Amino acid sequence: MHLFKLWLLSLGHMFTDIAQGALPLFLPYLKETFDLSYFAVGLIFLFSSVASSIIQPVFGLISDRYYCFWMLPVGCFVALTAVAMVGVAPNYWLLLLIVTISGLGVASYHPEASRAVFFLSGEKKATAMSIFSVGGNLGFALGPIIATFLLSLHGLKGSLGFLALGIVTGTILLLALPSISREVVKNTEINGLGRGKEKKTVRFTITMPVILLMVIVTIRSWIHMGLIMYIPLYYLDYLKLDPIYGSSLLTVLLMAGAFGTLIGGPLADRFGLKSVMYFSFASVLPLIYLLFNSTGIATFFYTAFIGAAIVSTFSITTVYAQKLMPENIGLASGLVLGFAIGTGGLGTTILGFISDHWGLMASIWLLMFLPLVGILLISYLPKPVKQPTAHLNERGHS
Repeated sequence: MHLFKLWLLSLGHMFTDIAQGALPLFLPYLKETFDLSYFAVGLIFLFSSVASSIIQPVFGLISDRYYCFWMLPVGCFVALTAVAMVGVAPNYWLLLLIVTISGLGVASYHPEASRAVFFLSGEKKATAMSIFSVGGNLGFALGPIIATFLLSLHGLKGSLGFLALGIVTGTILLLALPSISREVVKNTEINGLGRGKEKKTVRFTITMPVILLMVIVTIRSWIHMGLIMYIPLYYLDYLKLDPIYGSSLLTVLLMAGAFGTLIGGPLADRFGLKSVMYFSFASVLPLIYLLFNSTGIATFFYTAFIGAAIVSTFSITTVYAQKLMPENIGLASGLVLGFAIGTGGLGTTILGFISDHWGLMASIWLLMFLPLVGILLISYLPKPVKQPTAHLNERGHS
């Protein structure tokens, strides 16, 4: 594995997803500023998710056809620069446009970066993908911390502080492009999947196992995004507690998720992809109930365990999809990292509708039962076929 380059891509992943991680902390303030319903708040999540995730397969197809390394610095820069404008949006409709532009920046980064990770990983693909994924989960975790700090300084206008992050990170990735692109191009040629400026016919078939995997990832996303949205709303808007308490729990959830991602890949390489997926969904089922029926320090422990368990499968499902679609690594990444995860935004909109009509706790009860559906569907997944990997030019790299 090319560890340095993998960690560099993970760093870009972290800063790109800081933009997404910050958004939930703005929601209670935006709800008050624009006098929004829960449904309208859910729409903010929906627009962000459609742009950042559901559109990702389009960028994945482009990535499979051409070398698009420029997406790495540009995507990160756009994601952070646009989210910097959230706090100064003059009205709700312009706010939706801004979160959409930020989401497009996120969408352009992930497929090309995931494809690069695949060809820099050697045989330990789940481990390499966990290194890449941990950056994204750290970004989600750091987003609320940075947002809370900026909000405490300048209120909603503090979002402009994300502009500096976009400039710095975009520059770092731009400088790193020559080194990353050389190795990726070399390894794609070794695997017989090289592509150039000339047009290339991209063949793909989305089989039933791929669709089933996407449904499983969608359910996981509904659970994860639902918790990200409802933990701040539950403690700030429903229980009327200190905003710091809600943001602290959200940070714990996301930081624990980063830890879960880091250990999930190596565990999957050792015990199998499906085994770790089973454990993830089975453990989350009782933990969500315990979370919303606990007080004190126990609440933080349950939050941490949920974050680690549910997010541990992020890298695993990506590798699963790549192995099911070996000739379309970019598209596979876009479908799982993007389309399926992005439907979590649709889930939060539905949860918002339920909350408006039957109360916040009705949505939380729904989140408690979703892991059962995931467990059932995992049992129907076929075991992925082990794909041959290139061994050339791997020695001597770190």
